[in-house]
Amino acid sequence: MLVISGVLESTCGFLLKGFSLVAELCLSQTKALTDQSRRLLHGIGTDSRCIIRSLKLTPDAHLYVCCPKCFACYPQTSDDSYPDKCIYKKTPSSKECGRKLRKVQKIKQTEHSVPVRHFIYHKFKEWLGEILCQPGMEDMLDRDVSPNKDGTMQDIWDTLGLHDLVGADRKPFMCQDGSEGRYIFSFCMDGLNPFQLKQAGKKASVVGMYMICLNLPPEEQYKLENMFLVGIIPGPHEPKKEEINHLLSPLIDNLIDSYCHGVWYSCIQTYKRGWYAQCVLVPVVCDTPAA
Repeated sequence: MLVISGVLESTCGFLLKGFSLVAELCLSQTKALTDQSRRLLHGIGTDSRCIIRSLKLTPDAHLYVCCPKCFACYPQTSDDSYPDKCIYKKTPSSKECGRKLRKVQKIKQTEHSVPVRHFIYHKFKEWLGEILCQPGMEDMLDRDVSPNKDGTMQDIWDTLGLHDLVGADRKPFMCQDGSEGRYIFSFCMDGLNPFQLKQAGKKASVVGMYMICLNLPPEEQYKLENMFLVGIIPGPHEPKKEEINHLLSPLIDNLIDSYCHGVWYSCIQTYKRGWYAQCVLVPVVCDTPAA
């Protein structure tokens, strides 16, 4: 209910408690309420956050306070040490943006200072680790991507561009000798109207940023469970020109580190003793405004 329907955490706790009482009542009527079943019911708990963490229903992400004017991002820490106003300058001699980053929200007759807007960045390295741990995924990622010998092009791997790519060590990036993972991604970005495409009514836009792993077979690349959602750029308007750089910065940092140094995963589905992976972003797929 929390993840799918957006129900409040406090309400989910009430639902969990109610579920436990109903289950206990049903078991008591059938004389199946043993000490073991009591412990099982008690283990359900009433804190939805514990269950969400245990089942890993929410991804690992960085939370940023996002300026509603220039889209500059500030990491939100536990002590809320981000500035009250945006201090971003387009150039060293420009004036600061100055837009307020905080607002007052009243909760149970108490006023709280909260961010005006958030941007949530999905951590790339953690997402890739979860993908590598899925059964059968490693076999698909390590498929043979050699170009067709007869010159026909049925996939992006039948072009020479990806095979000519060099790594940070100046050697061919796609060295498929089975010693480590080399993965190439494409990036997609586009805006959408959250209120649906209606001529009448509200006009707003949010922007989705996605990445596709081209190592996967074509029929697997665009399945929702295999796509990497980088983040959703908050509306109601899209970033202009260089403003997108604020929102791409965390992803670029992760990709540079993955390309230059790689990431060591201590244990994945196929390689229990660990696996070394390097990633690179090549094609960008978007329309002219997004480009």
